[in-house]
Amino acid sequence: MLKDDFHRLLRRQIKDHLGDINAIHPNLEKFLQAINLAYKDYDKDIEHVERILKQSSQELFKSNKELNFLNNQNEKIIEEKTSHLKKITFNLQNAEKLAGLGNFSWNIKSKKLELSEQLIDLCKLYNVNKNSTILELLSYFKNSHQIQLTALRAIRTKTKFRIENIKIKNDPRYYVLEGMFLDDIENDDIILLGIFQDVTEIKLHELELKETLETLEYYKNAVDNSGIVSKTDEHGIINYVNDKFCEVSGFSAEELIGKQHNIVNSGYHSKEFFNEMWQTISNGKIWKGVFRNKSKNGNIYWVDSTIVPFFKNGKIFSYISIRFDITEKMVIHQKVEEQKKFYETILNSIPVDIAVFNEKHQYLFLNPMAVKNSSTREFLIGKDDFDYCEHYNKDISIAQTRREIFTEVKSHCKTIEFTDKSLNASGNYVYNLRRFFPILNEHDEFVYMIGFGIDITEKTEQAIQLENSLEEKEALLGEIHHRVKNNLALVLGLIEMQSIRTENDYLKHQFSEIHNRISAMSLIHEKLYKSANFAKIDLKDYLQDLVKYLSGFFNKGKNVKLHFELEQIFASTKKAIPIALIVNELITNCFKYAFKEIDNGEIFVKLTKFGGENILTISDNGPGIPDDLNLLKSNSLGFKLLNIFTKQLKGSCDFKNSPGLTVTIKFKDEQEGFNS
Repeated sequence: MLKDDFHRLLRRQIKDHLGDINAIHPNLEKFLQAINLAYKDYDKDIEHVERILKQSSQELFKSNKELNFLNNQNEKIIEEKTSHLKKITFNLQNAEKLAGLGNFSWNIKSKKLELSEQLIDLCKLYNVNKNSTILELLSYFKNSHQIQLTALRAIRTKTKFRIENIKIKNDPRYYVLEGMFLDDIENDDIILLGIFQDVTEIKLHELELKETLETLEYYKNAVDNSGIVSKTDEHGIINYVNDKFCEVSGFSAEELIGKQHNIVNSGYHSKEFFNEMWQTISNGKIWKGVFRNKSKNGNIYWVDSTIVPFFKNGKIFSYISIRFDITEKMVIHQKVEEQKKFYETILNSIPVDIAVFNEKHQYLFLNPMAVKNSSTREFLIGKDDFDYCEHYNKDISIAQTRREIFTEVKSHCKTIEFTDKSLNASGNYVYNLRRFFPILNEHDEFVYMIGFGIDITEKTEQAIQLENSLEEKEALLGEIHHRVKNNLALVLGLIEMQSIRTENDYLKHQFSEIHNRISAMSLIHEKLYKSANFAKIDLKDYLQDLVKYLSGFFNKGKNVKLHFELEQIFASTKKAIPIALIVNELITNCFKYAFKEIDNGEIFVKLTKFGGENILTISDNGPGIPDDLNLLKSNSLGFKLLNIFTKQLKGSCDFKNSPGLTVTIKFKDEQEGFNS
């Protein structure tokens, strides 16, 4: 029932029982009005409660929905964790199988014994179950008594234990047991944890290794009885010699150990010989060669040597040298070599045609490269080129040319060299390098002349091709430098346009610095494009142009004088760019900071060469820098770039006030690895 309906009903009842409603006492009318107001307030409260209940129902529905979502998420996480745990357990079981492992635990208080499936399969303990005791487990092992004693000792000392060479009855394999005891303080228990590992393969390898070592010992004895053996550390210090070494060298083992092998150096071999040997073995390679050594009493002996490097953890830690005495063989060999030395110099082993003439221009010797036909060679011995032309009906001009060469060599006692170009039977050009030189006696008198020719056709053709290729590449490289210069000019134009469009002074300043750095690099490509040599740039010419360009850019309203003291030094393009950027930063800083308080500024640029180093010095007559300012650690971008470019040059940088700021950059000369 609504409040208005109730109010009308109440008025009707009063009228029925009391008569005329207008005759009702005024207080009763006020009472009715008060009731009406009370019902209105009651309705407002009801509406408020309804709103609260509706809002609470919505929040409760939302919370219930969130709880359901969280519950689903938790169930999903639990399911994933369970799956992950199962996967880890599965992987651990497989890992134990791969490693040949099995584990067990024994609760000393409850006597409860637990064996992993891997242990049961590994040791074939299928009759051991959860109700079995530790003693029943040990009964399967041959050395159970040793295991018990070790376990008891470990319980007393609370330490880990390890037992090797464990064997199971009727099982040929070897096992290792590792275990430890843990105190379960919460349950007042002691738990034994143990791992069995099948080490049969390792044991067999140990036995094989023992046999191998015994075999190696036999080999060592055999080598010691026949060869000269020594061992050194990685620095070549002897730490072992065999008796044969002492016998041949005449030194005792005490005299040799702790020394280097130069104790037996005879001085016969060159420094390059030993450098090659050390380079070979220090690179982990075996070196083989022959040494001429000197014994303690001064006798010379020869050894055929093999030096083998040995490694540990990837590094050489020792060298073993095995030598065999070949002194007698070398003596015979030297005699033979001395007899054959002259002949092997001029005979058939080199691809050069050789001819020897006497003072009458008659042939004394011809090798097969000079005249391939053996009968022709035999005919020419004792005859000259005119005899050859007459006998073989050749053009006599060849003989006349040879005679003129011979006459000039003989009369002036000088060497004549030229390149001979001729057509072969196939119609192709053949190039030969010809050289004729005199042989004089002790009185500087002409005795005979030697002439030889080398076929340089292939090299000459390659040189021609290379020259053509270089011309093409130089043209291409010039075009590249030209295009790079043009592209950098385009970039500079874009930067200038962007700088004009921006009103931010900081950005204008940054654009200006970028503009100057790119201009420094662009100037290099312009110089190279105009130069005949694209590989190197003249720093003297380049630095003058760069500094003058920067002066024109910054020297507005200031009277800054430039002073140059530059030597002509050439640098590769790779190195010229960091030098250019270094000079750009330093000159820019001079104009920005050095002349704020003075009108007549001066900048000094000096480039000199001293002791294999190039020294670049840039200084000004400004106030310098504060003594407590370390420019090498400055956060300024300019000085950070300065440090980076100096490192690229593999050089050094030094600052000092004198009284203005002086910056000195030192870097290696081009010939001293400047290109590296």
